[in-house]
Amino acid sequence: MTSESGVRAVLADGDSLARNALRDALRRAGVTVVGQAADAPQAINLVSRCTPDVVVIDAVLPPGGAIAALRPAIAAHPDADVIVLAQSGEDDAGLGMLVQGAEGYLSRATELGGLARAIARVPAGEAAISRAMTRRVIERLRAAVAPTVGLRPVKSSLTQREWEVLDLMTAGASTAEIARELVLTTDTVHTHVRHIFRKLHAHSRAEAVELARRAREDPEGAS
Repeated sequence: MTSESGVRAVLADGDSLARNALRDALRRAGVTVVGQAADAPQAINLVSRCTPDVVVIDAVLPPGGAIAALRPAIAAHPDADVIVLAQSGEDDAGLGMLVQGAEGYLSRATELGGLARAIARVPAGEAAISRAMTRRVIERLRAAVAPTVGLRPVKSSLTQREWEVLDLMTAGASTAEIARELVLTTDTVHTHVRHIFRKLHAHSRAEAVELARRAREDPEGAS
């Protein structure tokens, strides 16, 4: 029998069978489950009342998925570590969740015992992400610190936000990825991209990225 780790968790999953199975696995891993929720409003209420160490949220938690519960749960108890569980380990979706405040993103395909042990170790500072996700995070960091990315001309017609969008475009991010990274709607990203094209006199993303590269090589110039 596993001894109690002192970790307290709230589980939020609309599937009661899956929720109970994870509850049992967590208990075997020494985690005390202090509350279970079937939807986002219940989860937020429990997090506020129970002040858990870990909040485990299903990616499709009703009514609006994990996003509907993620930030309110963090606001209700900022010290809690939030972990999102998904049916598949989609890298892009996982990166979006991490950007919005989750400490972990795990696939339900993981064996229950391994899943529970990974969750139990998060309050001790361990990451709850897959090896594939770790690689994707490293790739994104490498892109973010590329020699020219981040350098901006002293005189520029682009706004700070437009440069942020352009930096992500340079890193190869799609519209959806940019929206998740900057916590914007895709329509807002499209608007920023149109403004970038107009100000740089570009007709495509590739052309805008190339013009930005040239401008960064001459940071004293204007663009």
